[in-house]
Amino acid sequence: MVMWHLRSKRKPTSGRLRRLRKKRKMDRGSEFLEIRIGSEKKKQVRTRGDLRKTRLMAQFIGKKLPKLKTIGLPGGLSSERPKAKHSGQP
Repeated sequence: MVMWHLRSKRKPTSGRLRRLRKKRKMDRGSEFLEIRIGSEKKKQVRTRGDLRKTRLMAQFIGKKLPKLKTIGLPGGLSSERPKAKHSGQP
């Protein structure tokens, strides 16, 4: 879907701005495209002047993430919280 990169229709004082000209093809843009993990896929996009941009659709990540290690707490502390001391109860 096309995303228009035009100035706001409102003034800073919340009044409406007069339109200076119609929308032009050069004012169009594209939405943000998230890169997916998988086999690498690229797409050629035509730009102004019949030039090309390469848009990355998916990318292969060769390295696996390291496994997380579980470690004990320093000083041999237990993971349980100490019981709260209430003044009103025996």
